[in-house]
Order: sequence, then structure tokens, then C-alpha cells
Amino acid sequence: MRFLISTVVKGLDYCDFEDDKKETNESRVKIFKKIPTGPIKVIIFDFGKTIHDFHLDVFFDWMARKFGIPRHYFWEMFSKHPGGLLYPYECGQEPEELFKCFQEESKKLLERLKNEEGKLVAYPKFGETEFFDALNNIFDQSPPKRERLELMRKLKGRGYGVYVLSNINKRHVAYLKGGPEYGYRH
Repeated sequence: MRFLISTVVKGLDYCDFEDDKKETNESRVKIFKKIPTGPIKVIIFDFGKTIHDFHLDVFFDWMARKFGIPRHYFWEMFSKHPGGLLYPYECGQEPEELFKCFQEESKKLLERLKNEEGKLVAYPKFGETEFFDALNNIFDQSPPKRERLELMRKLKGRGYGVYVLSNINKRHVAYLKGGPEYGYRH
């Protein structure tokens, strides 16, 4: 998979590729020459870690405390690609489906720990609300960084099209917007 990265560097247009496959310098040059360069008209920012910080460790720490086992088990469960639990959720999976999949996968994990390592771990009691409250707590509690928002305003004021693109899900959007169920946040 190839992603074109285009930025302004000291007033010059600059294009490069971020690639998950190794390419030779020669093949990069051939591809680079095919890309038309010109003035940048649109700048797209990612929401997470660009405009607003988040820390998945908070969620994995919560699960480790709940289950009484190291968090690396949950990190693997959620982040292994493409079979992890997080990817489908980031692509629009319904929250209820994520919770159901989590319950199934965590029960398999506890069974595996019992069979392979002799660890007996009881499944803790918590519901969907507590689970998603913990997942929502990954977001930095402070508002988005003022300087980041100001940069976006300046770029827009200079005539650039400025957009935010994100793969956060509708539950996270509702949480960040606030509302009666989340206590009006930002």
C-alpha cells in the first residue's frame, strides 16, 4: 500500500512516498517522476495525534487491571493486523459488534492461558457502558492544542483548503463533541 505525502517545506512543494513495502531507490525515482508537482491547494490533517492527542495505553491498562493479566495480551488482541479488533471498529463497525467480538476473543484468550500456561483467570464483570467509557478515556482530557487549531486557521486564511480526516468511530465523535450522556466536553 502506498501513501503520497505532500507538504510545504520552506515554501517549496515536496512529494514523497511512505510505503509498507521496501522499494529500491531506482523504483522510487521512477514513481516520483510520474507525480505532477505544483502548488499545494488542499491540506488534510489527521485528527488523532495531529489535532488531538490520544493514548491507547489507558485502555489497555484498564483491561489489564480488570482481568489481572498483562496488557500485552490485549494489545495483541486489538492491534494485530488485519485480524485485530480495532481495525474493523475504526472502519465503521457498530460499537455493539465490537463489544461482542471483544467478549468472544477475551474468552478465547482466557481459555488459551488456561490450556497453554496453566493460568486460571476469571472473566471479570463489566458491561458495555463501562467498556466504552474506558475506551473513550484514551483521549487527552484537555481541549485540542490551541497552536494546532491556530495553524489550521492561518492556512485557511492563506487560501488553502483545510480539512480533517479521521478514522475515529461515531462513539468517539459523540464523546468528543460532548452531550448529555458525556457531560459536554470540548
